[in-house]
Amino acid sequence: MPRLLLVPLLLTAAGCSALAPYGPIPDVCRDTAALDQGPYGGQNVDVRPADPTQEPLFDWRAIDASIDYPVFAWRAGIEGAVDVRMTLLPSGETEDLRAIRSPNELLSEAAVAGFAEARGAEVDAPTEVVAVVTFDVCPGG
Repeated sequence: MPRLLLVPLLLTAAGCSALAPYGPIPDVCRDTAALDQGPYGGQNVDVRPADPTQEPLFDWRAIDASIDYPVFAWRAGIEGAVDVRMTLLPSGETEDLRAIRSPNELLSEAAVAGFAEARGAEVDAPTEVVAVVTFDVCPGG
């Protein structure tokens, strides 16, 4: 039972005060209208290749749209960039997905899951790809 009491304390400690349809909005948010859609609005996650000079190997926007911001992390104001390393196979499938840098395990899991079903471009040989998935509690705020 004490664990249930810790959740509100964690949210309060993270600076959440106002209520929204998806729970408390972190105080760092200035434009609450932009948050009406909650963490699933599609504007809170941004996916890009770590090397912008690399040829496009994925439909980055489709992957961006497939990644859900973990609700608990969003409510607690947890944000940051996750670097995801994977191997792109000649068939376009991915393997060896792993987060190599992340501020939080919840964000790591969400970022890796976003690439689990992703199909990339067909390549001549297995190719290592690193993507950066940025979770932003209050984009533009």
